[in-house]
Amino acid sequence: MTLLLAIDDVRVSYRSDHGLLHAVDGVALEVAAGTTVGLVGESGSGKSTLAKAIVGLAPVTRGAIRHRGVDVSRARGVQLKRLRQSVQLVFQDPYSSLNPRLTIGQLLAEPLIEHFPLSRSARQREVVQLLELVGLSAGDADRYPFQFSGGQRQRVAIARALAVKPELVIADEITSALDVSVQATILNLLRDLQRETGVAFLFISHNLAVVRYLAQQIAVMHLGQVVEVAPAQELFAAPRHPYTKALVDSVPRLHRRDGRSARVEGDLPDPQDPPAGCRFHTRCPVGPLVDPQRTLCLTQDPHAGATARPHRAACHYVPETSEELSNAAGDRSRA
Repeated sequence: MTLLLAIDDVRVSYRSDHGLLHAVDGVALEVAAGTTVGLVGESGSGKSTLAKAIVGLAPVTRGAIRHRGVDVSRARGVQLKRLRQSVQLVFQDPYSSLNPRLTIGQLLAEPLIEHFPLSRSARQREVVQLLELVGLSAGDADRYPFQFSGGQRQRVAIARALAVKPELVIADEITSALDVSVQATILNLLRDLQRETGVAFLFISHNLAVVRYLAQQIAVMHLGQVVEVAPAQELFAAPRHPYTKALVDSVPRLHRRDGRSARVEGDLPDPQDPPAGCRFHTRCPVGPLVDPQRTLCLTQDPHAGATARPHRAACHYVPETSEELSNAAGDRSRA
């Protein structure tokens, strides 16, 4: 597969009254053409900050973001314009992402005017095609955002992102503000769009069940770092990182042996003062059992980007052998 996006040891930092905050710290991730990569984690884990960094809306202070092999982490001018045509971002809130003073037709025409030398009639035809592509009608072009429901507005936002024919669309929590039935409609729309256009998605969510439905690859973020990356089926069958295991066990299921869901105990540490060593060690149930002194956990930071394995986890005590992984998968399937 063609590699569209390669994120290599990226850090995004902000200065605050309390010092320097590394909102994203050492993230490594890849997105191939025509695929969907899911990015999950708690609120405040750095998912949205990473999305903004990819499209040039947040400062990259270390590392590189490569689009088709070209470092665009500090893109400006023409290079930034080309990046934003190839990589589009759809924001979370469909009620604030659309200008209320413009009609839907005007909103969709804006990116066309910016990026393509089209005649007025050609733009109008393109607007109609975009509306129909996301399940709306030509007559909707003359309406305003307030006349649409949340799900319809999100369709318009997706159509606007697709207007410039991007290779990759970053969907940042685009279903979180919608009812469950509307969420399903949007997810099915994204799958249909991928089949029809070949566009790739980086789908950001805190909902693992939603990501499981859509993504072929899943990355899990915790406190600014990617702690596990794996093919979707493998991640759910045999998660390696304790944090991922807790997230997977928290997904509601009809048949659970003990009727309970595992959960992460304790509060998320302060992002401005993360723990030394492994950032999850203050809430980890595994480390104390394996190593009561917690020597590795307290002193060494395991890095999920340090290996090229398709399934990698930032934990000192993950199962590595095929037998261990098979046993873990069997235990989980019987749960």
